[in-house]
Amino acid sequence: MSTDVTRDFAFDLTKAELHLHLEGTLEPDLKLALARKNGVDIGQSTVEEVRATYRFNDLTSFLAVSASTTVTAWRDDNTPRTRLSNAIQNPSKINRHNAIRS
Repeated sequence: MSTDVTRDFAFDLTKAELHLHLEGTLEPDLKLALARKNGVDIGQSTVEEVRATYRFNDLTSFLAVSASTTVTAWRDDNTPRTRLSNAIQNPSKINRHNAIRS
């Protein structure tokens, strides 16, 4: 049996899209702090209230959290802080982006 990986073999393999969502990496306390810093009303005023919104019931509740998280964190000066927070809290989950291109 050959161990050579052919182009056809690679393209026939089942693929998975690996990505993460900002609301999945932005801890509730940091989201609240960034909202306050950026003057964004996210509708919650405590960490517990923010945490409760992360319990999605349906697509609508997920999209609401996703939108408020994006608006809260989408500033150039927040990006390094968000990445650092995630790396500190989840050092074993530091993501390396890999792609197979045709």
